[in-house]
Amino acid sequence: MPRVRHGTSPKLSLLTAEPAHIRTTVEEVLRFDPPVHMMRPRTIFERFPRLSLSTDEEPEFRPHLTVRGFAALPVNL
Repeated sequence: MPRVRHGTSPKLSLLTAEPAHIRTTVEEVLRFDPPVHMMRPRTIFERFPRLSLSTDEEPEFRPHLTVRGFAALPVNL
């Protein structure tokens, strides 16, 4: 996890950190905060400006009823 200066929020440091240098710790996994990749869509689109959904493959949905959403979402870079 990036270093946090005294008086700053750990969540703020995750938002402003370089994605390639973010380290996930056990404490972060056990918290119920959203995962880092869910808080950083702007950074993903800045890094991959031509990112688009793939039309060649269908999205793969999770088989569970409790945790819904995509298991895989094919994209083109």
